[in-house]
Amino acid sequence: MKQGNRTRLIKETKWLVKEEKRHTALVIRNLVEIQRWKIFCDLGHPTLFKYLTCELEYTEAEAHVRVAAVKLALRAPEVVEKVAAGSLGLTNAAQAEAAIKQSERETGKKMGRKEAGEVVGLALGKPTRTVKRDLHKELGLKTPRRETLVLDERMLGRIDRARRHYGDVSSYEVFDILLEEKLKTPHAPLRPARGAPKNSRYIPVGVKHAVHEGACASCGGRRDLQYDHIREFSRGGGNGADNVQVLCANCNQR
Repeated sequence: MKQGNRTRLIKETKWLVKEEKRHTALVIRNLVEIQRWKIFCDLGHPTLFKYLTCELEYTEAEAHVRVAAVKLALRAPEVVEKVAAGSLGLTNAAQAEAAIKQSERETGKKMGRKEAGEVVGLALGKPTRTVKRDLHKELGLKTPRRETLVLDERMLGRIDRARRHYGDVSSYEVFDILLEEKLKTPHAPLRPARGAPKNSRYIPVGVKHAVHEGACASCGGRRDLQYDHIREFSRGGGNGADNVQVLCANCNQR
């Protein structure tokens, strides 16, 4: 290759990398607003992750780091600027968000914006392999509990059958959905209630059992399900089955 062509190639590549970082930051900025207002619910997606994989066609790995970066940017808005400048990569942002979530679980305290910004600072300009170690050391985090399952063909076949029922979900999500259904699906009341329940914000067990179908009434999602008054209680809505529906957390917030 001629010297002139080689110089031009180097300059063009450097410019493209700079533009790539800028566009990545713009994508994260837009995704922050989509997550903030749960706009993906309007498109029939229960989570931002599903919007990224189904609508924008990111791979699951690409979607995971972007979701984490978005959540970190909601805690510390300077994240978008750091990504654009190239001092914070998406993988490091995902590591920082994971460390913050673990710290909140272990301490039982929600981390404020200033503290989150300090955590972001620990992830700036460092190789990915050292960020996780440094974050765990600085925040005093415990080694997370993990368990690896080895599944035979019979179990994998059952997971495939469950996936056909639940839709486009990963094996991890299949386990999560099944556990949530087992732990959260209300049982039928042991005996009928005496008379009509007094109208209040409390939703009787019988009503929960009657309206619970294992999926969000809006988007069809099966995780993080909540009970919602169709007509708000503050506006006179009752707590009977005709005024209660099941929504996922994101659709309920939306």
